[in-house]
Amino acid sequence: MNKIRFVLPPLLLVLVYFLDVAISKIIGDQTFAPAFCVLSLFGMAMVLSGRWILLWIPAFAGMAYWLIYDVSLFPLTRTTTVILAGLMAAWASRQREKVDKQLGEIESILSYLPTPWALLNEEGAILKTNLAGAALLGSTPEEIVGNSIFEVGSSGEAERRRRIEDFIKVSPTSAPQNLVFQLGPSGGQKIATSIFRIPTRRGKLTLAVFQVP
Repeated sequence: MNKIRFVLPPLLLVLVYFLDVAISKIIGDQTFAPAFCVLSLFGMAMVLSGRWILLWIPAFAGMAYWLIYDVSLFPLTRTTTVILAGLMAAWASRQREKVDKQLGEIESILSYLPTPWALLNEEGAILKTNLAGAALLGSTPEEIVGNSIFEVGSSGEAERRRRIEDFIKVSPTSAPQNLVFQLGPSGGQKIATSIFRIPTRRGKLTLAVFQVP
């Protein structure tokens, strides 16, 4: 992130300059520089902090004014729009940082819950899990993400097929359902699992909550 914040703003400034010069040579002086600067500032808001954007507003406003002052009727007015857009971009970046912080806190709390859980996609791949869930399945959260719930901790091909069949049976419904997962060979630990279907913009996800006796 530190590298991005030092590289991205000057790179965008150079891009604004060459785009404006190229367009001017092709279709004449159309003074697109302020619009390019506004787009650049809002693009920076997606990845950089609000304070860093505030620091770079004068540079983008100065670039816009320098490129249009001798061809635009109202260079100061159009430069002011760049400054105002930069302030809005800094505010938007600040809001994004607050949301990211809140999500990080929520994820941290969920990761340390004593109740083991795993979030799955429609194919049964593990998207997220907490420390207790990963430990129950014999791994760590970092190592287990991306693996199939049908494979992790299964006793073999028969157990894998049974998990798939049970998962398919409960997946069409949104009501909580119960499964029983067996870890290890025949006679190994059996874990009652509550399945919750969660509709999201990415499709329906599945929350598996393991009920360890």
